[in-house]
Amino acid sequence: MRFILLASLLIVGAVGCGGSSGYGDPLRGDATFEGQPIPRGDIILEPNSAKGNSGPGTIGKITDGRYATPSGKGIVGGEYSVTIRGYDGKVDPTAEPGANSPGNALFPAYRTEVNIPADGTEVDFDVSKK
Repeated sequence: MRFILLASLLIVGAVGCGGSSGYGDPLRGDATFEGQPIPRGDIILEPNSAKGNSGPGTIGKITDGRYATPSGKGIVGGEYSVTIRGYDGKVDPTAEPGANSPGNALFPAYRTEVNIPADGTEVDFDVSKK
């Protein structure tokens, strides 16, 4: 009897937790530097709790001017602090074989604030020199 009760609780817990990770839809878009595609980089999206966003944060990879958050690690919308790092994608010939360097930085880490609609799945970012 204990086994059946324990198994039932585990099943109900698992079903009840399905999809409750807090992550919303994947986010994707263009990532450019002065109008040109960023060859390699990453984009970090942090919910701005000071402006009422308690959703999840996530990181997306930039490849050839496009970024996307990982499947199952999207955003819920609202105010986000965004950090973008961009690299030229040129591998250092003196680097150790197998080193996964994104290349030389194109600009210092770029930070901005953005309000992403709850149903937003595509947001573009253009980094410009200040």
